[in-house]
Amino acid sequence: MDNTILKKIVDIAQREKVQLYMVGGCLRSLIPGKRYGNENKEKILDIDLIVEGGGVGSFAEKASGELEGTFVNLDKEEGVFRIVVKVKKVEALSEETLCIDLTGLRGKSLVEDLAERDFTLNSFALDLRDYLHSTRWREKIIDPFKGLTDLQEGIIRTVSTDVFSKDPLRLLRAVRLCAQLNFTLEEGTRKGIISHRSLIKNSSGERIRDELWRILETDNSYQGIILMEEELGLLTELFPEVKEMRDTQQNYYHGEDVWNHCMRTYQDLEDYINKPPFTSEITSKLKDQLEEDIVPRRTRKQLLKFFALFHDVGKTKTKKTLDTGRIVFHRHESEGVSYIANYGGFLKLSSAEIRALNKFMKLHLRPLMLHVGKNVGPKAFYRFFKKSGKESVEILLHSMADFTAKREARGRTEEVKVYEEFIQDTFNKYYFKKDIFVSPPALVNGNDIIKALKIKPSPGVGYLLEKISEAQVEGKVRDRKEALSLAAKLAQDKVFKKRTRQK
Repeated sequence: MDNTILKKIVDIAQREKVQLYMVGGCLRSLIPGKRYGNENKEKILDIDLIVEGGGVGSFAEKASGELEGTFVNLDKEEGVFRIVVKVKKVEALSEETLCIDLTGLRGKSLVEDLAERDFTLNSFALDLRDYLHSTRWREKIIDPFKGLTDLQEGIIRTVSTDVFSKDPLRLLRAVRLCAQLNFTLEEGTRKGIISHRSLIKNSSGERIRDELWRILETDNSYQGIILMEEELGLLTELFPEVKEMRDTQQNYYHGEDVWNHCMRTYQDLEDYINKPPFTSEITSKLKDQLEEDIVPRRTRKQLLKFFALFHDVGKTKTKKTLDTGRIVFHRHESEGVSYIANYGGFLKLSSAEIRALNKFMKLHLRPLMLHVGKNVGPKAFYRFFKKSGKESVEILLHSMADFTAKREARGRTEEVKVYEEFIQDTFNKYYFKKDIFVSPPALVNGNDIIKALKIKPSPGVGYLLEKISEAQVEGKVRDRKEALSLAAKLAQDKVFKKRTRQK
């Protein structure tokens, strides 16, 4: 941990006559253990501090000013405040964000405060001065509930019997800690979660999202999802459609109900994310995009994993059995859009995240259609990339996992390798042949067409430009003259004339 900021805040605390104790994940991550690795793969960027001996709000505001950070009032009534500090990286010309969360002492003493916490591995504390100034700081940890023992043994145990009724989000946090640390639930804690699981709906969507997204971030989040739903039933409480997905049987090609297919897809997707079966060049570009933040601290990888869980939720409303006995789910991807939009609203996702989810849902069948279609040429790939945009990457990766899950369920894994090769070839088109399949160099622009055809600006001009690009991809148009010739020809068709009438 970079101690520069901590030393500054301790100096401020001494002047203000308050005492600071480090608690939670930041302290946990400093303690080595055989059963777990550090929760944060790089630097610790979230620090939880208890403030004793003064007004936490006034101290947090003063400290924020002196640290040149941003002061955030997270919960004034509960006395929870945040200081966001930009920390410059020495090795790179960039910054990272350090979040310092400060809470006032709950109860008359530090031990009373720790008794109000959720799990034993969060119920020990360390005076920040001891951490900074003593080489034997581990011996100075205040641990009234034997949290260090549970930490070393890999156990998630509640501090008291009423932790879940006091804050239902702890139901989900227990799963998150198991997923992050590869720990197991103590049996009494497991029973407590099951008996209180209906309370999870009382938590806010934002807080549920943050815990869920932290589960999705882990490399083996599939086991976290198994614990959350198959063992504890928490997902069904949050998303009732899970039960309908379990009850919706599918056709021969899937071999299992909708929920179990989505779970299998999720597992295969995570395996592909962790170890892509592609060239090193594609793998590098793929990983860069998946780790990219859509909004701060919420990545494309997390969003894609969430989508995989519910990619076929629309089948619960579109299932139909034909006279032949065949089961079909026509337009289930369109039906799924409303579900995914509702989930995004409930979880308070950003508009950018919801747009991406909608695109995932609408287009997740397109790669397979390209694979099985007859006489599929460059124009079909161009149209796919045009519709998918940047989300082409996630859609292709999901499609590979979806295909693999279906084949695994039917024991037809010999087809998986062929589809993996198709997806790799499509990634090659997207990444390394952009001038052919994604964005061919413009031969003409809108003004050129307006001037040459002596027409007024209208949506029809955009239609002509798009048709020129498609012809260019197919090799039918190679220069400006041929582009304008095609535009003149297309200007006589019904589609162009209809679009010129649009306002």
